[in-house]
Amino acid sequence: MYFILQTFLFVSCTYLGYLLSKKDKSIYFWMMVIIYTLIEGLRFGRGIDYNVYVYVYDDVVRYGEFSSTESFIFNALCLILAKLGMPYQSLIIICSFILAFCGFTFLRRYRECLVFSVPLFIMLSLSAENLFRWYAGFSFILMALLSYIDGKTRWFLIFLLIACGIHPALLLIVPIFWYCLHRGEKPLLNPWIAFAIYIVFSVIWDNSIMLRFTKVLPFLLGNSEHYSGYSDNAEMWLTSSNRDEYDIAFITNLRLIFSFIFYLFAGRILIKTKPQLTPYYNMLVLGIISYPVVHIELANRYNQLLVFFECIIGAYCFLYVLKRKIKTHIAVVILSVLLICGHVVRIARKTTMGSKWETMYIWDADGLRTVPIEYWKK
Repeated sequence: MYFILQTFLFVSCTYLGYLLSKKDKSIYFWMMVIIYTLIEGLRFGRGIDYNVYVYVYDDVVRYGEFSSTESFIFNALCLILAKLGMPYQSLIIICSFILAFCGFTFLRRYRECLVFSVPLFIMLSLSAENLFRWYAGFSFILMALLSYIDGKTRWFLIFLLIACGIHPALLLIVPIFWYCLHRGEKPLLNPWIAFAIYIVFSVIWDNSIMLRFTKVLPFLLGNSEHYSGYSDNAEMWLTSSNRDEYDIAFITNLRLIFSFIFYLFAGRILIKTKPQLTPYYNMLVLGIISYPVVHIELANRYNQLLVFFECIIGAYCFLYVLKRKIKTHIAVVILSVLLICGHVVRIARKTTMGSKWETMYIWDADGLRTVPIEYWKK
């Protein structure tokens, strides 16, 4: 069922994105939002957040209060749902809706490339299954970016406040987004330099370098009980020593290399004709050059938000090349096949090689509240 529903999500939203790119009808937009919300919102037990926050939510229901105060908007949402007698799954559905609504609203602003940006969004947002609160907060950062571009400073600040009220750690990446926006139409790096940095980091980086930050992490996280697990085990979270080593699939490596090269060089050509996309290009460049150094729990969360702008830059690069009907459109076809194959392989491996706990929906739960701890703590 997991493979069928994920494939349906990918195909149906891509088709609806194509229709929306041709004619701006709200019915297409809302169909995408509803399909995404239901398929992702009805999942069961997938990812650490799902299995951690079920106990947090139970405490809210039991005691009528939240144990921490810094995530005041997320806390308020939990308290409201608890007071209304709503089950924990309603929180997952609402966060999936927030991501779908804000994400597709962001992509809709660049309607002409929706046929490419929507499937890229579906692929990249699979990470939200593991970090649903993180991505719910990031959803409002996307709305803040649109407000900044529109010159709506008040709404820009309001959306940032909401984002940080859902997940305070998002505050750390706000200066990077602001810098890219403030920089305007100035490219951050020459694509050759950016690619060289990526290669150098890929060759020399060792996660043990992060040990230097073990004393800094507790200071950054403060005395919050919610983040005490990170600060108390700083070495583990900064070096990924809590996880088994794994090899990235060959097709994934191919996809990464081809896509990063394509986005760096085609994107640089693209922003000469569409300079308003330069901030997104700079965000993606930062995501690409930092990608080799963030195969660790905490840093990877921030890198995901930078690489997210593949949705826009990648989509416009595809569109730019194909519209000009030049020979390089073959590269787009090859890359598109790699992207789709990578996504299919990803969900197929979960279906055939993963445990049943990685592919369940609420109708498979059979009365369980969460999956066994030995599976979601891997």
